Amino acid sequence: MVEKSIEAQKAVELIECGVDGVRETKVASQDTLAVEWDRFMRLGQVAAHVNALALPKGTLILDVGGFDGAFALFVPGLRVWVVDPITTSGSGLALPFPDGHFDVVVSIDALEHVPRGQREQLLRELVRVCRKSLFINFPEARSMSAQRQVLSLVQNKFIQEHVEYNLPGREETTATLKRLCPDIKINAVGHTSISVWVPWYVLFHTAKDRGLAISAFLKDRKNEVNQPPFLYDLLECSMGGAL
Repeated sequence: MVEKSIEAQKAVELIECGVDGVRETKVASQDTLAVEWDRFMRLGQVAAHVNALALPKGTLILDVGGFDGAFALFVPGLRVWVVDPITTSGSGLALPFPDGHFDVVVSIDALEHVPRGQREQLLRELVRVCRKSLFINFPEARSMSAQRQVLSLVQNKFIQEHVEYNLPGREETTATLKRLCPDIKINAVGHTSISVWVPWYVLFHTAKDRGLAISAFLKDRKNEVNQPPFLYDLLECSMGGAL
């Protein structure tokens, strides 16, 4: 469900970092309000956990599937490298880094866009390059009926992949992570109301100006729209340590 907005494009740029298939974010304006509501919730939820780590200024984070680099808008003072098949020509299935290269790795709404047979490989790579903290966000399988409803109203390639690939579930994803890394500690958190997301998504993709106006309204009420049943799961993972 990643779609590059003109506003986000103005706020952040992807520049060369010296590694093939990887780009570094260059933030022109720390304006998170430039991001539409759905992404605002996803990026903001993960950023809140990353910011809570109180990382030293300049710490380098890897964002796998980060598309336009908008996550950098939510983590001021930190450096973000992006790997994405569309914007950097990189693949999360084969990350060009040695084991444990990053203290913090995030992957926000990438897992569901990988065919089911390749999801374990993506998770394997995320675990492999992460030394300490890994954050994985995805629309959870509980929302499949909502995804089908949206697809019946809006033809969108990202939602189509959700339906065709089938969304990942919390239990299967955590089980895979524990098999790949027996010492991993995982805390799963749900967020963003399915019931709010469905009408907003349809509105945004049929009348974008109105959808953006409602985005501003919903951002001011982010606690109110964080009610179950939740659309997303955020897995907060610690590599061999207590959460």
